[in-house]
Amino acid sequence: IARGAGDAPARVPEVRELALALRGLTAAGHGPGFGEHGDEAVVCLEALREALRADAKARNSWAADGRDRTVLEQVLDGDDRTMVLAALAEVAALRGGDLARTMQAELTALCGDVLGGPKTPVPGVLHSSTSTASLGEAGRLFAMAPALGVDPELASKARSAAGVWLAQEADLGRRSGPGALAAMLYGFADL
Repeated sequence: IARGAGDAPARVPEVRELALALRGLTAAGHGPGFGEHGDEAVVCLEALREALRADAKARNSWAADGRDRTVLEQVLDGDDRTMVLAALAEVAALRGGDLARTMQAELTALCGDVLGGPKTPVPGVLHSSTSTASLGEAGRLFAMAPALGVDPELASKARSAAGVWLAQEADLGRRSGPGALAAMLYGFADL
């Protein structure tokens, strides 16, 4: 969900679909610059970047505290932000370069969000509106974050905090069933 200052939530539908398509292509061995369908992955990556840039540009004035915010922090809630980061992190790990540097900043900001950084008008990762699947994905992202230049201690603390929060949610009955178990195993099994 994207938001501007005082705006009602505005859905960014193509962002999630583009992120999932990019992740699927990359996981199947067809990432930007490699594989039989690498060209489609490049188109997908550029379309995702453009959708994020356009939405950030349209909504860049809401940061009342004056803090510089990453593009994803500006426009996406914890659920969509986690899914987009998961797709981009996989591509960044393969390609490096500018995308890896961008991912370092985005993942560092995500760690700060989980560890209680400055509050934003967009719900963060540890929020009731964030899907259980995205919480599990966040655990995987924090495990991968040091490989993309994020401080290992910061990433570890964020991962532990997210895992504890998910476990507490499950204990309180707010997250239950196979989805909660899968998220805990996928993102936090080794903790």
